[in-house]
Amino acid sequence: MARAKRPVRNGSKVYKPAETGPSPANTAPAGTYNRLPFISQAPLSMSSLADKGLKISKNALFNVFLNRASKLLGKPFKVVIMLNEVADKLASEKSGKNKFAQLIDIMLTVVRLVRGYISGSYRQVETGTIVSGIAVLLYTLSPIDLVPDFIPVVGFLDDLSLMSWFIGKFQDEITRFRDWETSSATAALPSAEPAAAPLSTAAVAELGHS
Repeated sequence: MARAKRPVRNGSKVYKPAETGPSPANTAPAGTYNRLPFISQAPLSMSSLADKGLKISKNALFNVFLNRASKLLGKPFKVVIMLNEVADKLASEKSGKNKFAQLIDIMLTVVRLVRGYISGSYRQVETGTIVSGIAVLLYTLSPIDLVPDFIPVVGFLDDLSLMSWFIGKFQDEITRFRDWETSSATAALPSAEPAAAPLSTAAVAELGHS
């Protein structure tokens, strides 16, 4: 049995040897993606993105987008046009070899969430969440950015940071909407014939993405 190390005295100070043993388990900081059931473990860089996004959300420039989003909420046709443009941009970014494809995929879910709210098909969400979501999407489209998009990679990372902050803050609402999508897709399926094989969980989830 190994002998316990004793404290070492140096003058008036006593130095205790470092404790040995397993390191404590890492805990995910607030605002990360550990509670989203449809997302695998997020990269470590996501937390730093969310921290940067939090700073952007407190910037005076983002308040401009919040005010614009609040006014735009009363103009459904313009919101739909904006959503189509954002969806095209995000799909374009996701199509390449992008290590943030998972984050972009969740923002496409946010696009569908806002679309559902505007159409009236989904209203189980606070209006403030929708306003914030529209503001983030407007920010993504805007050429005016804290870090210009013409700077390779860095500009879009600024957008990703704000997306990451939004997803972390409103992950409960996003999860609830994703569950609603899945259940709605299941309810819309025609009754299967007795001899037909039941749909797998993966197939139902895929329908929820459509």
